[in-house]
Amino acid sequence: MDIQLTALLSFIEALVATTGGSLSQFLSLNQAPLIALLQTFLTFFTIQYVLLKIYRTAIYPFYLSPLRHLPGPKNNNLPLLGQFYAIFKSSSPFELPVKWANTWPEAPFIRYLGLGNAELLVMNTPEAHKAVLQTYCYDFVKPEIFARAVGEFVGEGILFAKGVEHRRLRRILQSKSFLFLSNG
Repeated sequence: MDIQLTALLSFIEALVATTGGSLSQFLSLNQAPLIALLQTFLTFFTIQYVLLKIYRTAIYPFYLSPLRHLPGPKNNNLPLLGQFYAIFKSSSPFELPVKWANTWPEAPFIRYLGLGNAELLVMNTPEAHKAVLQTYCYDFVKPEIFARAVGEFVGEGILFAKGVEHRRLRRILQSKSFLFLSNG
């Protein structure tokens, strides 16, 4: 999404910078102004994309994120890798989250950084699990990489459904589980 947004914005800026905002001048461009337009576009695109990535990886997670005050590990030894490398080196993928849960037993959520300093949350209390899975289930989005990786094996269903489709599938499952329990 970053590339599309940056490309659109860069094209508009390059168009305005090259043609002065005149649509008729843009439509009558010959080869020389097109090369200038392309060079301007590539310059704007490169600068804006690099600045956007710096903002998303180095500024937002540490200074502007609403989640930055949640407890979590602060020892991100390798820039841009967050805790990914530490989890990868541990003997089990659950070793560090369990250690963090023992370090902050009363915290409902524990925040850690993944690849590219993406913010990830560990649900640490039953109340947090209830909030994410029931009360505010439509406010939390599953990561796309999770959907692509796990979706190949489990298929598309309630796990990856969103919005109205998810509500419909939940109602179907609830009614079926109630019938199963009552027929017991």
